[in-house]
Amino acid sequence: MNIVLTTHGSRGDVQPILALSRLLQEAGHDVLLAGPPENRAWVESRSVRFYPVGDDFMAFIARYPDVYTTRPARAILRFLKRETIHQFETFPALFKGADLVLAASLSFAAASVCEKMGVPYRFVVFCPQVFRSVHHPCVFAKGHTGSRGWNWMTWQLDKLADRILFRPTINQCRRMIRLPPLHQSSLEHMLGNHPILAADNVLSPLPDDVAQSVTRVGNLRLFRSNALSAGIRRFLQEGAPPIYVGFGSMPHHHPRAVADMVLRAVRSVGQRLIFACSVERKVTGDCYLTAESDHTLLFPRLSAIVHHGGAGTTATASRSGVPQILVPHILDQFYWARQVRRLGIGPTPIWRNRLNRRSLQERLSSVLSDTGYGRCAGRVRAALQSERKVDVVAEILS
Repeated sequence: MNIVLTTHGSRGDVQPILALSRLLQEAGHDVLLAGPPENRAWVESRSVRFYPVGDDFMAFIARYPDVYTTRPARAILRFLKRETIHQFETFPALFKGADLVLAASLSFAAASVCEKMGVPYRFVVFCPQVFRSVHHPCVFAKGHTGSRGWNWMTWQLDKLADRILFRPTINQCRRMIRLPPLHQSSLEHMLGNHPILAADNVLSPLPDDVAQSVTRVGNLRLFRSNALSAGIRRFLQEGAPPIYVGFGSMPHHHPRAVADMVLRAVRSVGQRLIFACSVERKVTGDCYLTAESDHTLLFPRLSAIVHHGGAGTTATASRSGVPQILVPHILDQFYWARQVRRLGIGPTPIWRNRLNRRSLQERLSSVLSDTGYGRCAGRVRAALQSERKVDVVAEILS
């Protein structure tokens, strides 16, 4: 089959689709991955054909280190509208001759273009929170109170905001390709009737009131052949298991100040630190900076993992059997923070605007002194390892 995969967003939106591209390619299918242009070299280094679509997403996000607040909302909305228009202009030629289109994340135009061209289409999601349910709030709501009334209200507000702020752009573009206007929400249209849920059941059970017929394939992991760097291996061998702190693609106003604060908090509990940033080097006897490392190899060798709560990072950390401390910034990161707390593999999360030396020190002290977190993390790791394995390609193409 000739399969086009399209995704848009940060590395966390691209990496699982790259993993899926490789699975499809290894099964004998002709694969093309379309996404933000900054990913070309990385994707092609994994022997997958790549087509750049839209503007550099990470360069845009880097301009808004306060992305976890509402301040940049207007600029982000303008950017997404521009990207959507560009997708409507680009996708028809890209999808020509495709037997199947698999879309993910911010690929807002894919469903409409496939509808126009008669191309089979499925949408891939990495978190069940995108499905309307009274068991969780919409993805834009930070608060997870457990109240069904609150959850229902967030979904109503989401529909209203979409009808006013975003669906008009979709309908304007649909008119350009001679399609009738949408009367459902943009999200419901993107999801379609048979979405694919790429998340593990242990971490993210599917609510019983989800309307769509969902195919679950589990977390899509990009396996690497690289070992850990010589520097990081030496650092691990020089002492007790360190603490890892990394916030993925999330930007920060003053990254050096954040790093200094994190190091002070880690030192205050008598631990060593591996901090994820843009460089790789050992800076002191108790601190190592890493630009990129294979989390599947690194995480099991740590005493605690502090991260932003991206779907992929949470899944990998949960497979390591090591306690986690989540610092959610945006969107589904709050969902994953709640799941980590529910499963007992981490304490109450620290919202990004409340991250400081004291809050981090308190969570670290709790995780390091309470052996219950480690026991729960071990049980979750075992449960994930025993989950029924599925043939991802067969499930998607069935």
